[in-house]
Amino acid sequence: ALVTAIAVLLGVLLAVFSFSVEKPFDDKVLVAQDDSRSSAKSLLALGQRRSDRELKRNGPVVYLTFDDGPDELITPRISRILRKKGVVATFFVVGKNASDYPDVVRSTSLNGNSIQNHTWWHPKLNGLSDEEVLAEIDSTNQIIKRLTGRKPTCVRPPYDEANSHVKSLIGRRGLDVVRWTIDSNDWKRPGADVLVADVVAQTRPGSVVLMHDAGGVNRNDTISALGSIIDQL
Repeated sequence: ALVTAIAVLLGVLLAVFSFSVEKPFDDKVLVAQDDSRSSAKSLLALGQRRSDRELKRNGPVVYLTFDDGPDELITPRISRILRKKGVVATFFVVGKNASDYPDVVRSTSLNGNSIQNHTWWHPKLNGLSDEEVLAEIDSTNQIIKRLTGRKPTCVRPPYDEANSHVKSLIGRRGLDVVRWTIDSNDWKRPGADVLVADVVAQTRPGSVVLMHDAGGVNRNDTISALGSIIDQL
């Protein structure tokens, strides 16, 4: 009886802490709430929902997101890891980088990943005029649509900077402002082992994880950690 009880308890724990890693539903990135303890249910209510049957089948989900790309070398390596692991992610691309590396954007999208808007030049939007903000958004939307055939549905403002007025401008374009619930701090290059431990420890159902696939610094920690992060979720 004791053995049976232990087996049942282990089964419950595995069910609670097992996640599937997916892209947002129908390429609609979920708007992450400020509360990092948000449940999968509360996050799902902010995006396009799947049917109850699909939610029951897939269970808790985690959203992997990558900012600042594409990069000619780093993004394809990350995309290959995702493909090997059988998962997909959301890439918030900088328009200028997408213009420089169109084939990388196309291949990343063809691998099933979602390509979304991270502005054209990666500026602090709060300091721009209305016309400049909309130009940043519109130009990036246009190149993503041209390269992938799909219009973005959301924007992640650089530096997490978007006041209420900027958000209203983005809303005019029918786009959601997207944040995150877990900042991996991979840009600090803490080492792959630390990166894995930190992300896994913070992950809850519905977590939106921020990582980077470009940005002018070495991303070897991110590349080295990604497979283990996926395996341990």
